Amino acid sequence: MVFPRSAKLNPSGRIFVVFQVNESEEEQLGQLTSQKPERAVSVDLGTARLATPSDGRFVENPRPLERSLERIRALQRSLSKKRKLWGNWVKAKRKLAKEYEHVGNFRRDLFFKLGALLEREYDLLVLEDLNVEGLIQKDETKKRRLLLHDCAFFELRRILE
Repeated sequence: MVFPRSAKLNPSGRIFVVFQVNESEEEQLGQLTSQKPERAVSVDLGTARLATPSDGRFVENPRPLERSLERIRALQRSLSKKRKLWGNWVKAKRKLAKEYEHVGNFRRDLFFKLGALLEREYDLLVLEDLNVEGLIQKDETKKRRLLLHDCAFFELRRILE
């Protein structure tokens, strides 16, 4: 059975509706299997190479935030010149929100594709446990901190789990 749960209006003006789907217990039990994993791999997460499985292949980090940083900065400058809560300010704010949403969507799409690839090829994934907050606090350079934020390791981990 499908039930509507909530609706969300995000800053870029898009509307999302969340539905709850209830499955029967038989369907859930049919999905669970207790077999031994045949193909296992450990995945090393990094900033230059986003993910490096132990078999030697790797996924380069496309750095979506770094790619659109120039446009974001221009939109932020434009927004700061507008009078707050007036029509042009609202339009500029929405453009900036759309740019940030584009960065997030690009990153999320990459993570889902990476997750699907790893799931197809391996039965068991072991991820490196990173203390990202510690790394961010330790680094002195702004560019390095931005790069660590751009990798979004927590979101990647959440999607892979």
